Amino acid sequence: MAEIKKFEEQKRKVERGISNEDFLKSASEFFIEADCILVTGRFPNGDLETFNTQNNSLETLGLIEIAKQQILETMRD
Repeated sequence: MAEIKKFEEQKRKVERGISNEDFLKSASEFFIEADCILVTGRFPNGDLETFNTQNNSLETLGLIEIAKQQILETMRD
């Protein structure tokens, strides 16, 4: 099973230029000082999971809205 996971990570790295593991390591270093972090992922079976470090639901919803706006701006550029 470990070989399959290594293959999938290598495939992601070739397709996207970075593996999930490398991305998460990089992001964790960048956000180490952040007050609130929001992470969402989609799994191969289609399940979506979201985790955040904030107990305040309104602040978390605000992060989602800001993320949407930043992604839309990137798509426009």
